[in-house]
Amino acid sequence: MEGQNEKGRKWKQEQGMEAGGLTVVESSFCYHAWRINRSVTPWKVTSEIKLFQQPRDVELYRRERTYEKAGRPCRIVTLDESCLAGREPHVGLFQSLSDAVYDGIQRGDRILVSSGYCDLAPAVAGGIQRAVGMNRTIGVIWIDAHSDNRIVETSEMEEVRFVSIPVSVMCGQTMEEWRKTACGLEAPVEGRHLLVSDGRMNNQEFDENLQAVGAKKLNSEEFEDEEIWKKAVQELAEQVDVLYLSVDADILKKEYLPAYEGEVPGGHELSTVEERIRTVMETGKVLAFSVFCVDFDRYEQGGEQMYRSGQRLIEAGLESWKGI
Repeated sequence: MEGQNEKGRKWKQEQGMEAGGLTVVESSFCYHAWRINRSVTPWKVTSEIKLFQQPRDVELYRRERTYEKAGRPCRIVTLDESCLAGREPHVGLFQSLSDAVYDGIQRGDRILVSSGYCDLAPAVAGGIQRAVGMNRTIGVIWIDAHSDNRIVETSEMEEVRFVSIPVSVMCGQTMEEWRKTACGLEAPVEGRHLLVSDGRMNNQEFDENLQAVGAKKLNSEEFEDEEIWKKAVQELAEQVDVLYLSVDADILKKEYLPAYEGEVPGGHELSTVEERIRTVMETGKVLAFSVFCVDFDRYEQGGEQMYRSGQRLIEAGLESWKGI
């Protein structure tokens, strides 16, 4: 691990980037099932704006000073309607997020995306790539009940939701033009630099798409095994220059997620997921960290409890984040 940290420090010096603070990116947009309709030509993309009406996860994080757990200066970037600047939401939001990630890294900051949904991940990866350069390899660790890698062009689904494609977008299997222009990810992440777990809700299509790109998947039992997890994480960290860790709240047991959108059976104890996050953050390779799908504007159904689950996931990462 120490050797990896030293390589990271040397790389930052080469890039003229000093040890900085934490850029936190918060999204003001509530989940609204953005989707691509394949039954018409050209495809119809629906990305209507929906704003939150109830108390939010990020309000709790700010109130309880969650971001201060990073132990470094914090700068918050809020992506609201003004960031669209006349662009369609599925373009403007992603371009703005990619820009925010790029700007933060250029400042020498680590990046935390503390809200929003997993469809945003390609823009995070795009911002990283723009900042570190095409000659640096990016690894992605995807902690999620789904591998979210449907291929729009070949799927049997008439309508494909954006939340079902972030991994296949990052790996270059679908939506190439949107990946480049909206997300800023010019070159896809190599499948061999992708680790997915636990993917317990995957269907055959998802698993076949993972295999086709050469990604590594650890199932629920393997995710529970600390040694298996450490080995897989360390092997990936040694192959890449930087890591992006994305965590979806649905990795947890449903008792921690009373206000989640939909039913996701199975899952893991909060303490287990915290430990898996710490293992990744301790590699010294993580440049960006996101925790998605914590707030669906269903506060009256147990939002406070669910937000505190998200808070613990974020704090586990911030407190154990070794510098790159």
